[in-house]
Amino acid sequence: VGANDPEITLEVGRRYRIINMDSIVHPFALTNSATHGVDYLLSEGGAGSFADDAEVNYVKNTDGFSFTLTRTLATELKSYICTAHPPMIGEVKVTGL
Repeated sequence: VGANDPEITLEVGRRYRIINMDSIVHPFALTNSATHGVDYLLSEGGAGSFADDAEVNYVKNTDGFSFTLTRTLATELKSYICTAHPPMIGEVKVTGL
């Protein structure tokens, strides 16, 4: 995106594919807090409280993961993080609630 940890906007009901070209060094996760060290909602490692949700339809890919942003997931989603580097955190805005 051209900036460090930019804010991203996601829309409820859309399907997304997160492509991480540096996942070994900077593993990506979606979280329910604006701070590091909280529960993951979805992550490249497959962990997360929404990973088994049929409506979210989480799919791990070789270069990231895919998911559908449901209303339930959207109400909890606050930020994205690098799970290996606590200062690398960005805000997620949600539309369509």
